[in-house]
Amino acid sequence: MNAVVMEGSKKGFLVYRVTATDCDYNPKYKNLTYQLSGADKEYFSIEREVYGDFQVGVIKLEKQISIDIKEMYEVNINVTDGQNSNQASLTITVEDVNDHDPEFTEPLYDFSTPETDNHTSGTPIRIKVGQVNATDKDPYKNGEISYRIVTSDVESFFNITQDGDVFLIGEVNRDQCSNHRYSFTVIAEDAGSPKRTGFTEVVVNITDVNDNSPGFKNAIYNGSIKENSVNGSSVSFNPPISAVDDDESINGTAGIRFFIMSSDPAELPFTIDNTTGRIWVNNSGILDRETNPNYTIQVVARDRLGGADCLSNTTSVTISVQDANDNPPRFTNSSYSFSILENVEYGELVGSVTAWDPDLDYSLTYYISSGGDGHFSITDKTAGNITVSKTLDREKKANYSLTVRVSDGKHDASVTVLIILEDVNDNLPLFESSLLMDSEIEERNVSYPIQIYTLKATDDDEGINAEIKYFLNYSASEIPASNMTKLFTLNENGTLLLKRKLDREERDKYSLPVFAMDGGNQTTPATIEVLVQDINDNVPVFYNHDNTTITNYSVSVLEMSPVNSIIYLPVCRDKDAGENGTVSFSLKSLLPSVNDLLAIDTNSGTVSIKSPISVNNLIHITNGTNQTVNLTYVITAKDGGTPPRSTDFTLYLVVENINDNAPVFEKAHYNFSISENATANTFVGDIKAFVVNETFYHLTYSMIEQADASSNFTITSDGKVFTKGVLDRETKSQVTFAARVVDGRVPERTAFTVVAITLLDVNDNNPMFGKPDYQYTVTENDVNPPPLIVSATDRDQGENAQLTYSLIGDTDGRFVLNETTGTLGVNGSLDREMDTYRYLQIMAVDNGYYRLSSTVNVTVRVCDVNDHAPKFESSQLTRNISENLSGVQTIAMVRAEDPDAGLNGTIVYELENDLGLFQIDSLNGTVFCTRPLDYEEQEVYNLTISATDMGSPPRSSCTNLVVQVTDIPDNVPTFSKALYEVNASISDKVGESLLKLKAGDKTSYIITEGNQERRFSLNKDTGEVKVQRSLAHGQAEYLLSVEAKNTDSNLTATTKVLINIVDFNTVSSSVPHYTASLMENNKETIVVFNLTSQDRYGAGLEYRIIRTDPPVAIGYFYITSGQVFCNQSVDRETISHITLYIESTEIQLPQGRKKRSARTGDIILEVSIGDENDNPPSFSVANVTDSLVFGVPLGAKAGDLVGVIKAFDPDSVSAGKVRYNISGGDMTKFYVYPTTGQIVVRQALYQDHRNDYTLIVTATDEDRKNDTANVTVLVVPSSSSMILTVPLANDQMMSHKHNLAQNLNELLGYKCEFEKITTHIENNRIEPCRTDITLHCIDPTKNFVVPKYLVQGIIQNKSREITAVFCKALVDPSPCGECDDVTVQRIPLKHSSKTSTTEIALIVIGALILIGGSASIALILASPKKDDEDKNDKQQQNNVDMWELESMAASSLSKATGTAAGVVNPMYTTQEGENTQTSPTAEAQVEEQSNTEKNTTRKRATSYESQEVVLNFQEDNIDDDGNHQINHSNADSGVENESDSSHSGSIQTENEMEASGGPSGEGAEGGIEIKDDSFQTKSPVNERKSIFIAMETGDTTDDEISYDGSTASGGEQRMNDIEDDLVDGGIRAEETDMAEEFISNKACDETGELNKPLSGAKSVTFKPGPPVVEEYEAQEDEVTCF
Repeated sequence: MNAVVMEGSKKGFLVYRVTATDCDYNPKYKNLTYQLSGADKEYFSIEREVYGDFQVGVIKLEKQISIDIKEMYEVNINVTDGQNSNQASLTITVEDVNDHDPEFTEPLYDFSTPETDNHTSGTPIRIKVGQVNATDKDPYKNGEISYRIVTSDVESFFNITQDGDVFLIGEVNRDQCSNHRYSFTVIAEDAGSPKRTGFTEVVVNITDVNDNSPGFKNAIYNGSIKENSVNGSSVSFNPPISAVDDDESINGTAGIRFFIMSSDPAELPFTIDNTTGRIWVNNSGILDRETNPNYTIQVVARDRLGGADCLSNTTSVTISVQDANDNPPRFTNSSYSFSILENVEYGELVGSVTAWDPDLDYSLTYYISSGGDGHFSITDKTAGNITVSKTLDREKKANYSLTVRVSDGKHDASVTVLIILEDVNDNLPLFESSLLMDSEIEERNVSYPIQIYTLKATDDDEGINAEIKYFLNYSASEIPASNMTKLFTLNENGTLLLKRKLDREERDKYSLPVFAMDGGNQTTPATIEVLVQDINDNVPVFYNHDNTTITNYSVSVLEMSPVNSIIYLPVCRDKDAGENGTVSFSLKSLLPSVNDLLAIDTNSGTVSIKSPISVNNLIHITNGTNQTVNLTYVITAKDGGTPPRSTDFTLYLVVENINDNAPVFEKAHYNFSISENATANTFVGDIKAFVVNETFYHLTYSMIEQADASSNFTITSDGKVFTKGVLDRETKSQVTFAARVVDGRVPERTAFTVVAITLLDVNDNNPMFGKPDYQYTVTENDVNPPPLIVSATDRDQGENAQLTYSLIGDTDGRFVLNETTGTLGVNGSLDREMDTYRYLQIMAVDNGYYRLSSTVNVTVRVCDVNDHAPKFESSQLTRNISENLSGVQTIAMVRAEDPDAGLNGTIVYELENDLGLFQIDSLNGTVFCTRPLDYEEQEVYNLTISATDMGSPPRSSCTNLVVQVTDIPDNVPTFSKALYEVNASISDKVGESLLKLKAGDKTSYIITEGNQERRFSLNKDTGEVKVQRSLAHGQAEYLLSVEAKNTDSNLTATTKVLINIVDFNTVSSSVPHYTASLMENNKETIVVFNLTSQDRYGAGLEYRIIRTDPPVAIGYFYITSGQVFCNQSVDRETISHITLYIESTEIQLPQGRKKRSARTGDIILEVSIGDENDNPPSFSVANVTDSLVFGVPLGAKAGDLVGVIKAFDPDSVSAGKVRYNISGGDMTKFYVYPTTGQIVVRQALYQDHRNDYTLIVTATDEDRKNDTANVTVLVVPSSSSMILTVPLANDQMMSHKHNLAQNLNELLGYKCEFEKITTHIENNRIEPCRTDITLHCIDPTKNFVVPKYLVQGIIQNKSREITAVFCKALVDPSPCGECDDVTVQRIPLKHSSKTSTTEIALIVIGALILIGGSASIALILASPKKDDEDKNDKQQQNNVDMWELESMAASSLSKATGTAAGVVNPMYTTQEGENTQTSPTAEAQVEEQSNTEKNTTRKRATSYESQEVVLNFQEDNIDDDGNHQINHSNADSGVENESDSSHSGSIQTENEMEASGGPSGEGAEGGIEIKDDSFQTKSPVNERKSIFIAMETGDTTDDEISYDGSTASGGEQRMNDIEDDLVDGGIRAEETDMAEEFISNKACDETGELNKPLSGAKSVTFKPGPPVVEEYEAQEDEVTCF
């Protein structure tokens, strides 16, 4: 045995299936075990899998294998059943997978070859450049490598052989290729499938050949030199004289040498540097502009250092001699004076100065040499206009004296200019401070209004602009304007008046917004704060505990109360502030003798007992009783004002007589302390009282309610003080209240005490800064700036309020902070240019146990000082300007930078040595030429430009500007038009003339712009414009710029040429669509399509594949020279169609290496893949959703359809050519049509008594490629079939049969198979709009037939959904009306026996006569009437099945025939032990049977029937669904009058089979026919002789057969299996009722045993065996012969 495994297959890959068979009959000897042995067994494993009767050994990979290790593996397969064993060898060949890319030995190959552009011989160029080499680790063809170049733009220069040799095949010019080399990509490609590639880069360096002459960069050169230049001075050229040579080394630029061609070098004042080309003065004595203003010389450049074999070129050089200036200019006035307002705008004119110069053609330049401090400038240097260039301020400086100078470029003169500034109102009035304070007493004995404050502001302006008036700003005040006007008046001179007396108790401060306004209506705001001082104008007031005012109070006290007992604590407040609100108390009585009884605390007013009080002692003083004495005291509350104010308060004291002692507090004052963060209900302390020498008392403590105390503390009845609410020391640091105690006796006695609780501080407050943030302004470079004081406070006390400051964000230590005071200073100095702003944080931390902190942001702003001078970008600039240019010409723009800010960084530009020819914009530095320059007059101007900032003092710097004047010859070509227009067409051929230009004689022409696509050419001599490239892919119009140059003067003129492509828009915009074909599995690189043939306009296009569909095919194709190549093998079954999206672009005309221009369009190429038969048919692909499990009714006739099996062949050439045959399994029972895959019954199934069959079906295509499938056929008993009546006509049902079956499968969850479809008959009336479907259901996943009751239950539960499925088919035109519900019913029983017992006996006798049997036969004829009565009796009993009625007929036949039956059928034998005496009469037998059946339901013993149907099948055209009726003409059941012809072609139900005595095939050609109670033998048409005798031996169903010979019937065994399936399948609860009913009806008696045979009946046994029939030849089929 051999197997093939692909290299790289993973563990678990299926390698091979091996099947061993064991011929033992006993199943326990057929249990096989597979094992592997051999040297390579570690790579493989084998497992046993059971498929029906087959035990398959599945060999899989145990580990990944590689061809690099080994190409062939061998294992031995051992199989054993426990006793016997066998062995077979398996050779596994590893098939190589193309899993290695070719790899080049070098990532980059560097070759060299000489240039070949001078190749003149007629032989083709083929020069070997070098060789590349790649290797592939794969063996065989996967390692065979081929090479190709993939860079398309070098194909005309290089190619590569399959050996890797790179050849130069075209002309290459080293000077026209990029970097003097060509680089391209070479691909190495193996021959595997799919192909794998490797890449490398090849660089071919082109070495030089001296084939280029030196070339000057310019056709002519113009230089200039001062006439007073000394020897060695260089002539100034722009550009300088230079030449280049495209060759290398001394052949090229490095080897160029320059020479002056002159017949007499002594006449020239110049010589030339041979290496650099610099021309310099060598004879200054003859350099004189007046003698010779111009020199024209010829300069030659030679390569190879000017030696032998050199190449040369010549250019013309013109040198102009510049004139010198020798006269100074003069001013028209000796001095100038001007006046201006101080607020004039920048650039406004101050005045003009004028000067003149005796020299000719020299312009004057004016500039300010000193004075003005940068506030003035001369912008127009030629006119002498003085303008303002910096902000003026008269208050800082009132006049300026300037020195203005004028220069002609060499000589200058000066004049003094006085500028006087006139005042404008540009200053605001200024107060000393924005917040003004004033203190005012509350009341004065003067008449109002009175003056309380005088405002004073200053203004730096003069005259009326400095006159100031003052006003109240009512709109900005927080005090209503009406109230403010009642209280205050502000005069315009600044006097603030108070109009009436103020009351501090109403308001203690007034903020008055004011503003000062000068004569120019400029205002400055300020605020006056009027603080109201307190006077003693309020008396102290006494209050009750509810905060109401009182004048007296009554207290009771027991006599002999303890001394120092507190009896009253008054509440008294004074609205005044300070000492005026501080209250002291005194106490006196109207009776001097009782003054010593009470004492009062002068500060708190607490009244206490000073000495013992006795009622008896007081009775005689007062008119009291012996129980109480009333005393009156006066408490005087006096404030601390001057003079003081006081209030008297009456205290009524009632002294009660007691005979016992009152409670006494242990202390008159209690002092407690507690932390302020104590929570509610925190214990503070105890207050205790006692009663002397008394019993039976109960002391109760309480607090005398006071607002401040009761909200924070409480006293329990037992004298414990607790906290209440939230405490805050910062709000109130000490709480004092009175407490009392009562003794609970009658009369109740009370004592008082004072409780003072001090709140101890905890660190619960963060430090608070005085401002939310701080601004610190520091001047840069100031080493000792004023410090910033940052302060914070902490509401805590003690160490908790001691603060320490620290600095955050000072990363470079530029600041210092006093950690105690918070003073912030600068450590050294700051530079604004480095940091304009510094952002710091200052943290304040207290000294508590748990420290708290706060931070504040400090923004340090560094003010700028003018410490930087402006700086130019370069120290010298050189610019060129052509001579004779009219108007103002921009020459250059200079730029200087000043890092300072504001005016310190604002730059003003000036020309210091302006000659009157140039100006500069003082703001942006643009230098202008103000009049035409003359090259012959002066060739070079050296200008000095200064940049001055506007700081104080100003800083400046300078740069040099060299202006070189370019000489312009006088002969100028001229075009007749500024714009020429011409039309062209896309069909114009290359070389077609469009226009001829003319600009004069001796003129050359060139296109300077607009011809980037190089579609047009211009003859440089004739000026003719022609088409050079196709116009189809460009644009609609072209605007060309053409320059004409005079060959003598080198002067030029330009014009425009507009070329309109009139039919450009007619070019099709649709995407070209082409098709091509390609065979799959192609191993070679082939041409798929030629795109070049589609280029209609001959534009010369190149192509690029931009994408493919599918994307994976992008690497399969490439394009070279317009041909599309495929270099990959394509599998049609994977990709059947490929779309290439190709971009086409024009190839530019040769200019060095080719480059792509803009894209011209897109092309779609559709490539269809041709098919080869390279795939076998496959059942697995075709039946992903289809089941390979079918059901067939038990009574199916030969030729009935079982199902359709389909194999899918992905090859199109094999479509419809797949042939099917049964290659294994139960081959004798079924047949498959070769072309359609329809499986039909070949022999009747009911006599086999099997539940299922297994078939192995093979599908083979025309090249003998095949696949097999295991098909399971389940035998369906009639009890599992049912009739479904649906609301469709028969033709509608047939047309939608397939879809309806699929929908029904989804709803039921099982596979439903239609057995028969007929028009519904109701009450013997045909209903054309209803159809009966005989069906059954199977579970293909578990291979069992679903019981009918289970299907019926699902149908009932889903009747609406099922009805809706069939009603959808009524959408088609139908004569039927509304859609009725679907109904389901059982199949009605039929009894088709038409032969009486007598007739059966006669048949047997006739058969015996024909055979020549025994001469004498004892016939026992039973009465037919009696038989009919027996049948009727049986039918009336509910527990008797129809098979029993048939059994009665069979029993009668057995009695009638006796042993003759054994002669007819040798299989018919009498049971062992049966006596041969005469049986009882039929009447007695029936009676005995009836009596017996009253007690039990009887069941016959197992019996078998021997009958066979042999079929020969003719091929017929049947569709996949089997709708075409099967031809049964060759079926022979041996029984006549089988069934009604209306059921031809349908599957017989089990009941029909039972009624007819066996399966039937319509149209039998041979057998025994009964006519007129006699036997006749029928011969088939083809004269083949055959005899088939059917013996009725009693109807037998599958429910009666016991397959294992046990006492349980086959039906019971099957029922047990169904029960297991129901449990395993999870049948729903609502469906179990029917299941229980079904199970309870098993054919068993109450004892669980099988019912015994009928009493007195002869029992026979039929053993399975071949039927007794004559063999006959079967007609041979074209494909298969059975």
